[in-house]
Amino acid sequence: MQAKVNNKLKDLIDKRLERDSAEILPQSRLSQDLGMSVVKFARLLKDIANVYRIDISKEEKKQIETVGDLQELIEKHRTR
Repeated sequence: MQAKVNNKLKDLIDKRLERDSAEILPQSRLSQDLGMSVVKFARLLKDIANVYRIDISKEEKKQIETVGDLQELIEKHRTR
């Protein structure tokens, strides 16, 4: 896992949560640590799919717990 969260992903998360970007770390759990609701999570995934032009499967969505998981998912899709 990467040590830093890329700025574009941080901006997308910040847009949905209105949090200080310093709080958005790879190990941050979206629900427990950042307080992301199910609705905001769904909207964030839609934002990510649109910005990065990727399709996220239902199975992949179920596996996302942390910011780092999101970043790894984006990288995986970008290298296809």
